[in-house]
Amino acid sequence: MKVTDIFTIEELLEKMNPKIQKHLKTVPNEIRDDVEQELKIKIINSLDNINISNIPGFFDLIGGD
Repeated sequence: MKVTDIFTIEELLEKMNPKIQKHLKTVPNEIRDDVEQELKIKIINSLDNINISNIPGFFDLIGGD
């Protein structure tokens, strides 16, 4: 199962937008729009590599049986 099976790309970018905006504050104003666009492109391109089927559950993480 992939992330895009659960969320649309637009929903994912919307959820990540506060974090993106936080980091863009460190970028000069002249290139901020370009950097934001590049970040979103990188996020979209990386979605194919995320497989959420292999994510351990809570009890797997704490070692519960």
